[in-house]
Amino acid sequence: MTQIVNEVSQLPQGWAWTTLSEIALAINPGFPSGKWQRAEGQCIPHLRPMNIDIKGTINLSEVKYVQSQNSKPLIKGDILFNNTNSPKLIGKTAYIKEDTNWAYSNHMTRIKVHSFINPGYVSHYLHHIFLRGFFLSNCIHHVNQASVNSTFLKEKVPIPLAPLEEQARIVSKVEELFSFLDAGTESLHKVQAQLKRYRQAVLKYAFEGKLTEEWRQTHKEQTESKPKILTEGITFDEDSCEEPKGWEFVVLSSITKVSVGHVGPVSKYYTTPDEGISMLSTANISDDGLVRLDEINYVNREFSEKNKSKKIYPGDIIVARHGDSGSAARIPDGFKEAFCLNAVIVRPAELVLPRFLEAVFRFHGNRE
Repeated sequence: MTQIVNEVSQLPQGWAWTTLSEIALAINPGFPSGKWQRAEGQCIPHLRPMNIDIKGTINLSEVKYVQSQNSKPLIKGDILFNNTNSPKLIGKTAYIKEDTNWAYSNHMTRIKVHSFINPGYVSHYLHHIFLRGFFLSNCIHHVNQASVNSTFLKEKVPIPLAPLEEQARIVSKVEELFSFLDAGTESLHKVQAQLKRYRQAVLKYAFEGKLTEEWRQTHKEQTESKPKILTEGITFDEDSCEEPKGWEFVVLSSITKVSVGHVGPVSKYYTTPDEGISMLSTANISDDGLVRLDEINYVNREFSEKNKSKKIYPGDIIVARHGDSGSAARIPDGFKEAFCLNAVIVRPAELVLPRFLEAVFRFHGNRE
């Protein structure tokens, strides 16, 4: 914060430092999703941290739908601030450009500003200092999560206020430049698709043994015998599943411990990050096989201790049971214990590298 405040001498003439407590009409958090539906039906979209992208714009590629709970929808001019997330993502901000029927989660804060303030100007500035690491440096850290409370947001975030007409010119210019960037990004989509095909080709070659073929030729003494692992009950099409010398097909249960996370509602056990343990589910599995931390709920420790077998640790792999069934993510090193909900837990044995097993799941998950 000191670095930003010290820039006061650099403000143009006619500008002034202010805070949200002076320019905001209201600052309000949303509500938890609770039970939700994937289909629209009679429900309304419920925006979560993932619905603000790294560019500071609303992204509706994945949306939950909830009952309205008589909440006031997001309307044109509302600013949406991400108050709870992983430390690196805390503070993402976007503003609403048209009236909607959208609700928003308790991990988000709605900011309404006075008529003499351009909401796009405030939104772009808050997202700017997020990108500079301001909220990362000033957030409250919890287990695997961080937050910015409303008091800090109102009183401790310095905002350089330009005259209203200049605010509008700044917003217009910023969005003009962003449109050029978006056009450039669109041209990269084809390249990204090619990279995805290349990754799959790499995985295919890896699990056909072609990537290590040269190594095996120069280390024959290490590949003469297969690993001593039970293979009873395995049947394969020998024409399509030829294994390299020294390799062996095995059942998953012979090299891992497989269990199922908690099944059923747990919302009554929800608590705060300070008092609970983080909970991961299928919703936290990203498309690239990583654990997504943009929205995490917490269950109380008493409940988690009564269900110790449902806990997951670094190196474990969680596999989706519903929806995108088969998608998987490895719990990264340094991640503390978490509670698993509605997903399969795969815990590799000592002779199996978790990263290798993760690559196997990604290989099978990406096969068409």
